[in-house]
Order: sequence, then structure tokens, then C-alpha cells
Amino acid sequence: MQQKGDLTFKTGKNRIKKAFACIVSFVLIASFLSGCSYKSILTDTLLDRKIEDEEAQETVSANIPDEQTLEGTVRAVIVNIDLKNNSLAFSHLDTGKQYELKIDNSTLIHSRYGDIMVPEQLNPGDIADITASLHSGLIKTIDEVNGFEYSGITDYDYNVNKGVFTADDVNYRITDSTIIVEDGHIVDFDDIVTGDSLKIAGISHDLYSITIEKGIGHVRLTGGEFYEGGVVEIGNTVANLEENLLLDVPEGQYNLKVYYKGNTAGRALKVLRGQETKVDLTVFKGDLIKYGRVTFTFDPPTAPVKVRIDGKQVEFMRPVKLEYGVHNLLITAEGFRTIKSKIRVASEMANIDLVLEEAVSENKTPVTPPSTNNTLPPDTFKNSSTSTSSTSTSSSSSSSAVTGATEDSSAIETGSTTNQLYIDSPEGAEVYFDGAYKGMAPIHFTKTSGTHVVVLRKDGYRTKTYTLNLAATTENETYSFSDLEKLEDDENE
Repeated sequence: MQQKGDLTFKTGKNRIKKAFACIVSFVLIASFLSGCSYKSILTDTLLDRKIEDEEAQETVSANIPDEQTLEGTVRAVIVNIDLKNNSLAFSHLDTGKQYELKIDNSTLIHSRYGDIMVPEQLNPGDIADITASLHSGLIKTIDEVNGFEYSGITDYDYNVNKGVFTADDVNYRITDSTIIVEDGHIVDFDDIVTGDSLKIAGISHDLYSITIEKGIGHVRLTGGEFYEGGVVEIGNTVANLEENLLLDVPEGQYNLKVYYKGNTAGRALKVLRGQETKVDLTVFKGDLIKYGRVTFTFDPPTAPVKVRIDGKQVEFMRPVKLEYGVHNLLITAEGFRTIKSKIRVASEMANIDLVLEEAVSENKTPVTPPSTNNTLPPDTFKNSSTSTSSTSTSSSSSSSAVTGATEDSSAIETGSTTNQLYIDSPEGAEVYFDGAYKGMAPIHFTKTSGTHVVVLRKDGYRTKTYTLNLAATTENETYSFSDLEKLEDDENE
């Protein structure tokens, strides 16, 4: 009788343990679906539970269901794909709890259209139904959800308190499960910086993920004071050069370009998100700052001439060293009319030959020397090896008398009537096209399709920079820009 009773007791105990194991399995599956950590559940129910009866412990272990029956499916936002460690981190859409489970060659991945995918095609911020084995921690299937997904969003606004995110004038609802992903980590709304490029994903009008695809970096340019009036270009970011310039630039690889007085220099540049990259522009001096030597001859040669260039009197009896570019020329001589003009230095050696005109008096009629057909305006220089002089036979007390003195004769094509770019205003402003001086507005020259930088400059006024997108057609294009802003007296000083 005692033996029979013992058997009955043992049989009853085994039934109890089997029921307990089934309950554990149910709890495991339910906990995964509800967002609890499968590891903590296993630890609490099996690993840390002290079972003193060895027979009972063996019975419990023997009744844990096979991993094939311990599978759960959740809808989640992918946070990070670690291909090196073959793992995938995701956030449970209903609870916001985070998991990191393994993937291997047996993991099946399907796009929202049912196509087979590989892990490399998954991206942070994607929404998917994930089925995993709770026993082994292995992801069995990943099925992308058929919702909306938009990349490269730069026109956006959001109000967390009102729960509204606006992208390209479309409103989406910020839910309790909405997460922001950056570099494989979940961050806050405060980490979104103006200018960041975002990817958004969700279902219907519910927004579940915001991924910071490209952030903003900072480029600090030193040495810009050596290139006054020059322009720097980093991708779509264009700015006038000045001392210690700091620019906000989207992260990425660029070819930094500096345009200065018709010369161009550049270098490769990598901008990192949230970091400052320093660039010393003085290394471009040899490419951007060039000098020519200009000699002056006058008729009559005995006239008491004084020459000022950019407001400074120079000794013109010997060649004057001038930086490449446009300079203001002022020539005065007692008894002769003053000459005001602009000269453009673009070669190593050049000569300017000027004929002085006697000043007008009440008792004397001025005599204008005859002009020749082969004379050039005073701003047109040629290399001394091909031409020894560049002359102007006109002089005046105002710049209006030296017609064409500020134009680059090689750039202006007066004979062409098609495929021209016209810059009509502001009148009298120096026009630089991709860093090359073209002349003074109004002006026109051959149009080249694509993106180009136009700089407008005038003494005493603030320099303006514009980016033009010119069409690939033979039709003329005309631009009339607003007047330049006059500098204050202290700025002029």
C-alpha cells in the first residue's frame, strides 16, 4: 500500500510540474508580445529559481517546449543593424521597450512588396513585423510594414506638445511610440538641429520614426582676410570671404572652392555631423594672389603727373607692382584734366600709355589729340612679349569719358545675340562670374549652363553674392539684381 501511495504521489507531482512548464511557456510568449525582456523572464522563472528536489528540477527542464513553439511576433521600429556582430536592435511599437536579438543566414527578410531582402538592405527607422524565438534569442523573420516612408526631408517643423510633425506642408501625428534615431541610437527631439536631413516613416498619418540621415557640421575658415572680395563655395553653401568665417554645412564630402580676382583654388573637404572642421585659406596664396608689374608713359612726357592707385600715390617712374584684379586709377597733373578709371591687371608685365588733355579755361579752347584706330582702353593689358603698350587717347574729369575702361574686352561678345547672359543691374557694379571679372553692369557675355556664382561689388557698398541655375538652351537669360546696400561711414573706414 505504501508503494502504491508513493507512485500516486509521484505521478501527481509530475503532472503539476508539466502544468507549471506550460504556464512558463505561455508567460514567455505573452511577455515578449507585451514588451517584457525575454532574458529577464527566463532568469526569473528558471535560472534564479531554487528547486531543491532534483527530480522535480529534471521534470521541469524536460517539459520546456522546443524553441519552435516559443516564437512571438511584434511590430517594431528598427534602431540599428550590426552586421559585424549579426544582431539587430529594435523598439517595440506598442510599449517602446528595446531589444537586441541575433540574426543569421536562416533569418528571412521580406520587403513591403514581398521581395526577398538581405540585412544590408535594412535601414534604421524602418518599420517591420519581427518574429523571434524567445528561447534562443534568434530573429526568424523580418517583414517590412506597408506604410509611408520619405527621405531627404529638409522642410519640416514640429510641436511635441501638440503632437504634430509637419513635413512638406503635410501634418503627421506624433504618437507615444514615435522615436528619433541617430547613428543607431534613440535620441530626443532636442537632438534635431535646423538644417538636418530627415527620414520619416509611419502608418496612415501616425508617425513612428524620425531618422536623422544627415546632420550639420561646422567649417571654420581662417585667412579669409587676405582675399577681400573673394567667395568660398562648399556644395550649395556660398559666402563672401572674411576674417575667421564660420559656416554651417550639411555633413558629407565636398570640394571646397575659393574664387578670388579671376583665380580659383580648392581642396577636398569632409564635414562631420556636429563637429568643427578648420581650413587655413592662407595655403592658397600662391594660387590666388598673383602680381603683375605695370609701367606708365604719358604724353606730354614732361607733365607734372601724380598717379594714385587704390587711393595711394605710387612712384610710376619704375614698374608698379600690383595684385591681379581690378584697381582704381587716379591721374592728376596741373594744367591737365584729371583721369579717373579702373585698370585690370591680368598679366606679369603691362604698359599703360596715356595722352593727357589740357584743362578747359574760359580763354582757351582745349585741343584734343587725334585718336588712332589701334588703341585699347586703359584696363586692357597684354603680355609685354606680344605687345609693348596699351593706350587710351581719351581723358576726362569723370569716369564716363573713359568708355569701356572697366570692361574685360575678351569676355564681352558684342557681336553675339544668342546664348547670352545679361546682367542689367545694379548699374556700375563690378560683375564676377565664378570668380572671373567680367566688367561693370549692364553687361552681357556667353552663357554656360549649370550652377554658377555671381558676385556684385562696388566701392562703398556691401558686396552681394548670388547663385544662378542657367538653362542648357541657346536662349538669352537676363537678370536684374537689386541695388547694393551702401556701407556706413565707419564700415568704409
